[in-house]
Amino acid sequence: MPRFYFDLNVNGDLSLDQHGEEFATKREAHRQAILALAEIAAEKIPENGTLDIRMLVADDLHRPVAQAHVHFEPDARRIRE
Repeated sequence: MPRFYFDLNVNGDLSLDQHGEEFATKREAHRQAILALAEIAAEKIPENGTLDIRMLVADDLHRPVAQAHVHFEPDARRIRE
């Protein structure tokens, strides 16, 4: 099975995937990126400020094949405690 790498960028902090994971298709790898991104976003919900998470999926030659992105920016005028 092909190996895919998932590089993660959270608010500008980049983590490169050195190991990767095997998936049968690019579509399955992209689906995994979306699921992982949702889980990461749920763990990192900011009390205030911006949350920007990007995941780049690359193939075994490190060519980009898909990406997923979550951006949260609170409107301070509308947040009530």
